[in-house]
Amino acid sequence: MPNKQQFLDIMNFQENGGVPAAFWFHFSPYDKLAYQVGQKDLWNNLIKEHQKYLRKVPNGIIKVMSDGYFTTPAAWDIDVRDPKALSSLKPTAQSHPWFEEQIELCRQVAASAEDTLVYYTVFSPLTTLFFSYWGRENGNDSDDIFSRSEERRV
Repeated sequence: MPNKQQFLDIMNFQENGGVPAAFWFHFSPYDKLAYQVGQKDLWNNLIKEHQKYLRKVPNGIIKVMSDGYFTTPAAWDIDVRDPKALSSLKPTAQSHPWFEEQIELCRQVAASAEDTLVYYTVFSPLTTLFFSYWGRENGNDSDDIFSRSEERRV
């Protein structure tokens, strides 16, 4: 059974008698992967599902899933397919819920992860723009993962 020390040994080039493995997957429905900022019921479910996974699957490492944070707030109000619109992109404030919710998500999952290393994927700005672009290029402008609808906005 993999544990935190097994992973630390491997990362320090020490033998430990086994090959640790870990698995990850998305806990949110597909249509909620890109945008769930401010949706506390979805956010609470994401924490609950991570905690359930930690109880049932004893991994030495867990990747906290960024479900709901695939697109950047900087691109919510522009058409990223329009090169001229890209010039209007502005940095997202550090105090924006998009950042704060992700930090709190990591804190809560890490607090539940005894004897488990925890890491989180932080997508680059270019990647979050890609998710926005990809969704819109494939006709996903309405009620799906790349929606910009006001009811999903903070």
